[in-house]
Amino acid sequence: MQLCIPVLLLVLLNNEYAVAQNTSPALYSLGNASPNGWYKLGRLSLSQSGQDAVIRVIGGNGYNADINQNGTGEIHFRTSNGNSNVSGFYGSGTYYNTGRNVLLQGVRVVQIDQSTWDFYGSLAYFTGDGATVVVESINGTWTKDFTWVSVLPGSNPYSDLTEELIIQSNVGIGTPYAPVEKLDVAGWFRVSSAYENGIGGAVVIDANERTGAQSTWRIFNMQQGSSYGGGLQFWNYPADGVSNGGCCNMRLAITEEGNVGIGTANTQGYKLAVAGSAVAQEVVVKLQAQWPDYVFDAAYNLPTLTEVAKYIQDNKHLPNVPAAEEVAQKGIALGDNQSVLLKKIEELTLYQIDQDKKTNALEQQIADQNKLLQAHQQLILQLQKRLDNMDHNNK
Repeated sequence: MQLCIPVLLLVLLNNEYAVAQNTSPALYSLGNASPNGWYKLGRLSLSQSGQDAVIRVIGGNGYNADINQNGTGEIHFRTSNGNSNVSGFYGSGTYYNTGRNVLLQGVRVVQIDQSTWDFYGSLAYFTGDGATVVVESINGTWTKDFTWVSVLPGSNPYSDLTEELIIQSNVGIGTPYAPVEKLDVAGWFRVSSAYENGIGGAVVIDANERTGAQSTWRIFNMQQGSSYGGGLQFWNYPADGVSNGGCCNMRLAITEEGNVGIGTANTQGYKLAVAGSAVAQEVVVKLQAQWPDYVFDAAYNLPTLTEVAKYIQDNKHLPNVPAAEEVAQKGIALGDNQSVLLKKIEELTLYQIDQDKKTNALEQQIADQNKLLQAHQQLILQLQKRLDNMDHNNK
């Protein structure tokens, strides 16, 4: 299918209308893209030796008085020196889009010869009857074309241009002062996007000087219910990228409920979940439950050691202490575990105090018995001495 619209080339020169061919800038009618897809935009005649041309496409995606349909695409193309080339292509270029609509969704430049170039653009639907092409070049000439193509030409050397907009200077947005960083924003800024698999908006932080290591951090606002889990997540990536066999890792997650996961996005309802070990100089746990000082209350029923021994024999663990199987399945609640351990220590203290009392009483009993035994031994010695004297006198 082909759509051909007559070209009316007009510029205002010395207050008179004149044909714009071979002038710069030159204004052309683009055409109303229908269907959407690839169109041959035109042919540029531009010699080698570093000649430049800017091709600006202005239009929209429909015409319903909707500002979201408006867009502008700009192509910057530059020829080579007649020697330098990439796979036989003697030029280079980039393009970018501004406005709320992505007007140019792709650009291919086909080299007819070293001074002739056909430009193809993937256009939005219904660019509009008044959509325009503006060409700026000192030495180049532009021949307008507006032909829909089902298959892009690829027999001649060609280049699929990269969409990019690089600003080398510092940029200030809303700043009442000269920007001091590459991007200086006075106020809030928003990052939003819709990737596949429920991945939301992302902020990417690179360390370009690092190679091989985990050099890139990405902060994602994951959609709730996605396969990655919802909330705010911090991931890092190797310098060679996932597509080259590298591996990405989720390092930190903050759930929709405000729970924090380190190494895991599944906090299982806990305020802090750590998939791995942790070290700290100090950990303070404040329990809502009663601290087990009630063990020292006179009304506390301290089990006898016989009862404890019977429980251990039957259950293979201490009373009130979780079994190994339960710990393996559910883990340990640090605060509750400390409370149980303290309770056992306090009970052991009471057992020790009771044992100490019994030991002291037994030692006192032994001391008293020793004194009595010593007295008996003294009496026996005295009696033995009297018997010896009596026996001597009888002789």
